[in-house]
Amino acid sequence: MSSDSESRVPLRAFVTDSALFGIGAMADKLIAFVFLPITAGILGTSGFGVFALYSTAATILFMLCSLGMPSAYFRFATDDSIGGDENATLSVAFVTLNLASVLWIAAVLPFAGPISSLAIGVDEPWFVYWLCLRTYTDLMASLADCHLQAAGKVRLFLALRVPATVFIRVATLIVLIQYRSPLALAAGEAMTTALSSLPVSMWVMREVRLNIDRRLARTMLQYGVTLVPGMLSAWALIATNRYLIKAFSPDGVRDVGLYSLGERFSSMILLVGQTLWLGWRRFGFRNMHRSDGPQMLSRGLTLYALVASLATLGVVVLAPGVVYLWMKPEFWPAIPTILPLSLAAFCGAIANPLRMGLTKEQRTMTISLLIAFTAVVNVALAVPLILSSGSFGASVATLVGQVVGVLATYKVGQRYFPLPIEKDRLFKVALYCLAVYGVGQLGAMISPLFGLALGAIALCALPFALFYFGPLSPQERATVEQALRNGWAMGAALLKPR
Repeated sequence: MSSDSESRVPLRAFVTDSALFGIGAMADKLIAFVFLPITAGILGTSGFGVFALYSTAATILFMLCSLGMPSAYFRFATDDSIGGDENATLSVAFVTLNLASVLWIAAVLPFAGPISSLAIGVDEPWFVYWLCLRTYTDLMASLADCHLQAAGKVRLFLALRVPATVFIRVATLIVLIQYRSPLALAAGEAMTTALSSLPVSMWVMREVRLNIDRRLARTMLQYGVTLVPGMLSAWALIATNRYLIKAFSPDGVRDVGLYSLGERFSSMILLVGQTLWLGWRRFGFRNMHRSDGPQMLSRGLTLYALVASLATLGVVVLAPGVVYLWMKPEFWPAIPTILPLSLAAFCGAIANPLRMGLTKEQRTMTISLLIAFTAVVNVALAVPLILSSGSFGASVATLVGQVVGVLATYKVGQRYFPLPIEKDRLFKVALYCLAVYGVGQLGAMISPLFGLALGAIALCALPFALFYFGPLSPQERATVEQALRNGWAMGAALLKPR
């Protein structure tokens, strides 16, 4: 396919797609983040550690059952060069997910007790029963979300996803408050997720045909399965540390809880990265075939890095004060893990657009090998650092692994699709971020409350500083001003009584 035949997707489409699809994708994590002090306060460090291990097991089972089908669906359903048939790809993904789920769940259920003891640290088979329900529900919901995104049905996606998310989190919190245990939290989450995901899954799956295209199925399986090692390796970058902490730390479950609290804060950065990736996929996949694709993607990458940097800065400046002021003292030792885990999350977020060259050439195995290399570095460092520094050592190992991984990804990706990185702009953004972080640290030396307040003020001032004194050209400032005026007018029109 020639580059000239590709329709150009402007940078503003990347922004709007990220914002609109991100609302639905972020709702779940944002509500969980708001409820975090309540959840942690009820469970305590040990209970929080048990639930963190349960969530880790859920992530592993999801990746094993998915076989990369959600990613494969989006890749082939939106590829005009092969005449992407959304219903055919949806049917292949649906049938594959169900067959894989039946096989894996059938293998897990007879050994529910031992698996619970090994993976979660508690000999309670009901953890595994709820785990299976949650995994299958998440698989169907993930495929349904991909279908709505590929079809561009933004309003329907928001209408189905956001109310369901609010219902899940509120109902789960009510169950936790009533029964006050990690098992109650797992049960409430699994049941409410199944109930809330049913409408969107049923609406999307009505287009499924059980008589699938076998040739397409082989192609999608080849693409998806080669992504599984990379997904497992990506999970290993952070989640393996939980098991290593449990195995090698003197107070394993407690330290897992401390590490997991730091990880929960850093997950907000990963969430912003996932939101940006939702908008980047259409922008990146379309424009990478154009003759001016490298320049367009480089400008998009600068915006991607800017937003991810602001999210990282917000977490590292505000999270320590939040822990000090609103959480029990038993969670204070988790504060040192926030900075390295947040920086690691930033590296993980920025790695996705740096893989565009490998994605363009369909080198999914190379992507998996790069992520696996990152995981090996992380695990190799984790054991000695955990023995010496506990949860903080694990967070440092995660950071080093991610830094090595993003540098390797950049180096290899540039061979296939060289991007003219806007280094001067990124350097100026980094200087502004360092200045804001320094202001927050100076305030924290006086008191946690003063540091939180001063950091919040500096964060609020940063966008204005970047706009008026940062790396924007006069034309770009005018474009931003026009976009803000348009957004204000749109919001006013929506709120205007009829």
